[in-house]
Amino acid sequence: MHRRKLVRRLVAGLTLLAGTLTASATDFPTKPIRIVVPYATGGGSDIFARVIAQKLSERLSQPVVVENRVGAGGIIGADHVAKSAPDGHTLLLASVGIYDLSPALYPKLPYKASDLIPVVEIASSPLLMVTASGSSVKSIQDVISREKQRPGALSMASAGAGSLTHLAIMLLNESAGTRLQHVPYRGGGAALVDVMGGQVDMMFIGTPPAMPAIADGRIRVLAVTSARRVASLPDAPTLAESVASGLTATSEDAIFLPAGTPSQIVAMLHREITQVINLPDVRKRWTDLGADRGRTLAPEQFRAALDRSAAKWGKVVSEANIKLD
Repeated sequence: MHRRKLVRRLVAGLTLLAGTLTASATDFPTKPIRIVVPYATGGGSDIFARVIAQKLSERLSQPVVVENRVGAGGIIGADHVAKSAPDGHTLLLASVGIYDLSPALYPKLPYKASDLIPVVEIASSPLLMVTASGSSVKSIQDVISREKQRPGALSMASAGAGSLTHLAIMLLNESAGTRLQHVPYRGGGAALVDVMGGQVDMMFIGTPPAMPAIADGRIRVLAVTSARRVASLPDAPTLAESVASGLTATSEDAIFLPAGTPSQIVAMLHREITQVINLPDVRKRWTDLGADRGRTLAPEQFRAALDRSAAKWGKVVSEANIKLD
């Protein structure tokens, strides 16, 4: 008898616990949400995050704040989120390279890709190769010609070592036979300021932070990294048509959550954020920034796509023997 009572109490306790866990997931959110951006303010990810934060706050009736945790090419912010409580109240908005590229580049990475849950891709945009409007560099052909005459004479900034903008420089050097000098910065915004000021000759930058400077004539676009020319920049040639076929690089930004976040919360945030990026005013904002809406794959499909991408990048990095500290 005593044993039967103990079993009944145990079952009742487990049922109560399960009910509590379910309720906690369905009551989400219970406090303000943070969107961690692992890059400096003013960059593409930061711009996307602030638009999404405003819209998500309206939909969830909770404050949604953007927090910039800068350093190590996005690793510091990504690691912070990976180690945060898996309750859905801390999100990461970053380049997908945080998941599919950084683990291959950095042997001492403090987190694993499996520590993060890919939720939804929010935007996709090409990189632009830009220089100051007053620069004597007028075209991509001009860059290659000067480099052949004086290898290493031109400098090129990036948003940080290991970033997509850094890898784009490496790919260009390999494809064009140039030796552009890499100058890493702590974010694309700071790099752009120095390019406009003439401290650095050129840089690759995402379209969102570049568009205002293009519109007011502070920078000149030398080339784009998309497979086809960008509709809003019809005179800018692609690297594929100017340098080498297949020379493309696209920046994708996505939302991630810490591993262990309840599936109900993952599904709910995927649904809400997908609806946000489908809003007409948000889609127009993305277009104005030179970006496309991201693929709205289900989380499981998105993870599978990024895992395939990670395998591809891992092979490229291994064969090229690229390692960053």
